[in-house]
Amino acid sequence: MLETIPSEAALRQRAQSATVVVATADPLLRWALVERLGDAGYAVVEAISVADLRARLARKPLAVILDERLGDRQRMGLLEVVDERSPDSAVLLLAVEASQHAEALAARRGASVTLSKPFDFEVLLAELAKALPAP
Repeated sequence: MLETIPSEAALRQRAQSATVVVATADPLLRWALVERLGDAGYAVVEAISVADLRARLARKPLAVILDERLGDRQRMGLLEVVDERSPDSAVLLLAVEASQHAEALAARRGASVTLSKPFDFEVLLAELAKALPAP
């Protein structure tokens, strides 16, 4: 079955009420994500550390874009933080290497999708739109 990518208008409509936390210590990646998500209509909140992430999750965002490393925590530890603080948030995990095993483990821990870095922003936006609850 062919999967269709939502139109730009559909993505914008879905984004209008969605707050997304971008959690990465990489300043260039964070800047790029914040810019692209903002251009797509999302309200974006940044987290540059695990403490920041915990604080931002208190607002119960609809989604979290989570780099696989943040401070002293890595993939599964970070997914646990999100699950403890905001279990209903969709999680897009950004990984250097996303093997099938790692993706399956991340999915069991709450990741909606795992994207390999480098990733295509259009794919990230489409995956984010699919992960959000229907308006």
